[in-house]
Amino acid sequence: MDQVQRFIAANTFQFGYVMQEASRQWIEKDPTGALTVGPCNFFVEKSGTYHEILDKLELIEKVWRNGSLGDLDEAMRKCFDENTGSEEGDNQ
Repeated sequence: MDQVQRFIAANTFQFGYVMQEASRQWIEKDPTGALTVGPCNFFVEKSGTYHEILDKLELIEKVWRNGSLGDLDEAMRKCFDENTGSEEGDNQ
């Protein structure tokens, strides 16, 4: 067992913290490489980061509750056509 494995074994109550810190350091040292594990890189390029997706959902929900269909259409276009890797017409 190496030093990292021993540390994790001794701190099992802190798995979330260990993963978050490892992720933070990896992103700091290699921002692109940190997102290439599994489907993560594709998802981030296509849909945005977790917080960007939450912001998009919040905007859509707000417009859905308070706006018109035209406002909803505009909000959807803003969410899915702006800097997300998604191009207009992707889902047509």
